Amino acid sequence: MINNLQIRAKNFKTRLTFIYYKYVVLPLIAPGENAANVKYINLAFNTIHILTRSSFYKIAHSLPSTIKSEYNNYQLAANNYPLFKPFVPVHSYADRYGISFLKLELLTRLDDEAENKKAAALILTGLKSYGESKKVNLQQLGNAYLGLIIARDYLSPSDFTRLTNYLLPFLENNAVRIGPVHYDFHPKNIMQTTAGLPKVIDFDCFTKHGIQAIDELYYQIEKQAQTKGYPWIPYLLDYCGDDNAKIAGHIDWPYDKRILALLYFLNRIGQENHLFGIVYSADDILKLNAIYV
Repeated sequence: MINNLQIRAKNFKTRLTFIYYKYVVLPLIAPGENAANVKYINLAFNTIHILTRSSFYKIAHSLPSTIKSEYNNYQLAANNYPLFKPFVPVHSYADRYGISFLKLELLTRLDDEAENKKAAALILTGLKSYGESKKVNLQQLGNAYLGLIIARDYLSPSDFTRLTNYLLPFLENNAVRIGPVHYDFHPKNIMQTTAGLPKVIDFDCFTKHGIQAIDELYYQIEKQAQTKGYPWIPYLLDYCGDDNAKIAGHIDWPYDKRILALLYFLNRIGQENHLFGIVYSADDILKLNAIYV
């Protein structure tokens, strides 16, 4: 009964939030827009996404805001990677009345599974044009290193030692493909223009120095989670085992897939903690042990 009331209260609060952004915030920050123009509205972490008949808006909803840093990532991607630039939406940043937001060109969702997958392959080809095979250490991978620090607080000393003994020698002895990575690459972030050109959105996590195979795995994991339900961790464990979820499509990773799964896991918990303040439970983090048994 209590859980049902909590769910109803949360849904009611979300509806009020949507009404506020449709009828108050949008006309305030974007003169000429109004609630009648809104085709789609969604709450995503600390931002509100609004699709109107003319533009796509991503508006800061709570602190800390990642809107300005995301704009900088859009600029980084568009200005430094010419073969990837066609997949970066036309974008602008503004801060009006203390509300920061991104405005993108008009985009529509790409719901057809086959077309979405085709667009994803094109986008990743553009990104991978700038990658190179090289050896890296975990500290150079930023959020993955943060994820390791987070995991250390939950794993037993022996399990943590086992994890590092499994992962770190691999990185010391093998070159992996490093380059620009989206790091939030999933079907819902792949959209298209009115002319049918594929675009990728949500550059909060974009980096110029990451493990490129993680984008391919991210797409497959999130595809399962978005169609079958969250959380994402069981699908990652499936990938490591018998792959009952049939996740493994084309993932350009010639090594032990459990290594890639570990890097994915550590990067994701570190990334989401760093950018959005998300804290995973001890039960979730202890599932790391199932990857490298």
